[in-house]
Amino acid sequence: MQALALYRQAGDQDGEARTLSNLAVVDERIGRYQSATDRLEQALILYRQLGNGPGEAVAPTNLALTAERQRRYPAAAGHYQQALALFKQLGYSRGEAWALDGLGTIHTRLNQPDQATALHQQALAIFEKSGERLGETRALNGLGEAALAAGRPTDALTQHTTALTTSPTPDQQARAHTGIGHAYHTPGDTARARKHYERALILYTDLGSPDAEDVGARLAALDGQADTDHHRRD
Repeated sequence: MQALALYRQAGDQDGEARTLSNLAVVDERIGRYQSATDRLEQALILYRQLGNGPGEAVAPTNLALTAERQRRYPAAAGHYQQALALFKQLGYSRGEAWALDGLGTIHTRLNQPDQATALHQQALAIFEKSGERLGETRALNGLGEAALAAGRPTDALTQHTTALTTSPTPDQQARAHTGIGHAYHTPGDTARARKHYERALILYTDLGSPDAEDVGARLAALDGQADTDHHRRD
């Protein structure tokens, strides 16, 4: 906050915009979504005033991530589409791939798995060409989630397993474990599902991620189901 005040006092709009963006990332990670949104919108205005194309393109990408966390999926889609158009204008293919991948995830959340699959495939092709492993892993996890939403748990298992073996970061490893858990749970293999949910929970908890709560709820549901089955046998 001190840096932000200093940049404002000095009239350094670029420094102010970068600091606002960095503070928004911190806000998003700890669940302060409205604060993150406010900071990003301020940063976006500054980047536009400065004619900073890359900054103007990245800001709506981060706004989309924050909206997604709030489950405001139509708003997130709009932000990703805006970012995609800006990255295309800049000729920045990696940024375009990140926007495509994020937009694919939103289409899965909106129960549009066919559109999601096409978007993730486009993103994956760009990431593979540039050799960006994190992007590849995200796209593979996205393809797995889209496959599960389309009723193809076997395909989902394949995509998430590949993502798990290539992931360079714990958050995407946790995402892959969660997806594998879903893929096993769908046909009723609760033992294998539990194993992967537990691994995901450990990773998400270590990261301080809000996704830990969702995975914990999955495990609690499995425990409840196991207790019910036990009483029925008795």
